[in-house]
Amino acid sequence: LHVIIMDEFDAIARARGGRGGTGDQQSDAGVARDSVVNQLLSKMDGIDPLVVPTLVIGLTNKRSLIEPALLRPGRFEVQVEVPPPATNEQRISVLKVHTKHMHQAGRLFVRDAPDGSAAARLSTQNLLSYDELLETLAEECDGFSGASLAGVARAAASHALERAVEEFTQHTESSSLLQDCVVTKEDFDCALQDVRDSLGDSDYTETEDDVKENKDSVETDETDANENSAEVDDEPEVKLD
Repeated sequence: LHVIIMDEFDAIARARGGRGGTGDQQSDAGVARDSVVNQLLSKMDGIDPLVVPTLVIGLTNKRSLIEPALLRPGRFEVQVEVPPPATNEQRISVLKVHTKHMHQAGRLFVRDAPDGSAAARLSTQNLLSYDELLETLAEECDGFSGASLAGVARAAASHALERAVEEFTQHTESSSLLQDCVVTKEDFDCALQDVRDSLGDSDYTETEDDVKENKDSVETDETDANENSAEVDDEPEVKLD
């Protein structure tokens, strides 16, 4: 089995005609992109069987931009949507994937850190447990995608390392500052702010232009289909004995 994966599929498979433009109204880039889509359609509809079984997968954050002809049966007919985590439980499961090694290594500043670890040596009874920390973060990360949640974990670790290095440079006589580097709740708070500042418009939100472009493309396909149907109806009937 051969698997072909095309990431950011909307970059090469945009709806033909651009933003409602056809013919002379299209730019050179739009014409070139339409040629790529036409070539892709012809390859997927080829009559020659492939030498080996082949699975083609396209990945996109905006399905509305994809040429509708590519989404018909026989082409990319199986469409699976992976939405952002919508509940606290889902966000907790994603955060656990990206923080479990941090916790197991004793670098997460929580009450139930592994015995003998750096976090356990600095731990106090007033700290949150690992599960409580994840629940708190999940509530604060409402609306985050899986990638954003992973970014929170990485940014928190970066803040902890930056703080440890800064303290080490100010106290050169002690090497234990780097050994005791742990990720605190304050590091996660800074990481949350960093990720929020970097987030733009949601990839899952369709703009008015996207909706109009998709609608125009669908109407064009329906018009072509009606014209083809009318041409077939005008042909005389032929009966075979």
